[in-house]
Amino acid sequence: MKAIACLGCVLILGMPVDSSWAMTQDPELVLSWGEPGEAPGQFSSPRHIEMDASGFVYVLDSGRVDRFDEDGKFVSRLSASGSFFQVIDTGWTYFLTGTVVVVYDPAGLQKASWDARHNVYIEVSSLDDFAVDDFGNCFMITRNPFLGFKMLKYAPDGRLLKTWTSGAAPWDGVETGKDGFLYTNIGNSVDRRTLEGSLVQRVFLAPPRYPKIQDVDSQGNFYSSDGKTITKYGPSGAILAEWDSPGGTEYPILSVASWDGRVVYVLDKGARKVFKYRFSTVASEATSWSSLKKKFRD
Repeated sequence: MKAIACLGCVLILGMPVDSSWAMTQDPELVLSWGEPGEAPGQFSSPRHIEMDASGFVYVLDSGRVDRFDEDGKFVSRLSASGSFFQVIDTGWTYFLTGTVVVVYDPAGLQKASWDARHNVYIEVSSLDDFAVDDFGNCFMITRNPFLGFKMLKYAPDGRLLKTWTSGAAPWDGVETGKDGFLYTNIGNSVDRRTLEGSLVQRVFLAPPRYPKIQDVDSQGNFYSSDGKTITKYGPSGAILAEWDSPGGTEYPILSVASWDGRVVYVLDKGARKVFKYRFSTVASEATSWSSLKKKFRD
């Protein structure tokens, strides 16, 4: 077994890819904002955080989504909400409530609304997670044990494009990565798939962990939280960093967003604050990961 240093990290070689281990510097807390309330810059019951390609940060709160710039300055407010919420790289905002998807453009104008049940009613009577790719295609998980555990892919206009199953166990979550892949996880395994559902890579986390993926950055790093601790994994499942929220509440419950892996935003729902972190160096599996991306896109 060998160890090599690279950009402030230590990689342990001689292990299978799916059980590799790595370590980076802890991220630096560079900014925080938020306090209880309803005014701009305040949060009442924040639930989720997102980020777009321009660096804007979006926080889903009770009946609204507030947009901030990278310095935490309030930019705008959209009066809308849903059980699930995602912003794609162009700043378009997607909500799922029940089985209804509603779409808004960056100016806050509603551009689409459709019901996932209109052509497959029985299969989508219950939806358990939701993700959107940069083309506006929507991915939804159903976890009905009598009908099978299925992934449903819809076109931007609500047409059902494709379904596939997870097998005997249900998916715990789905995310569309900023690297252009689809991510699902069951227990301590994470599947990286093409947007058509083809399996690219299966990663088993070591030591065994059972995360629900909250975000995937453009480098293929994925993020999860157990409610108090944020974990950043590399594309092979190596733990690159772990840190706790400084919010000071007993049950913080966290939501995480990052675009390129260098800057990470954490929403502490208990403290009603957003924390911005920066990595001075970033552990990289870029060589092998770039080759893998090229293989499946060519």
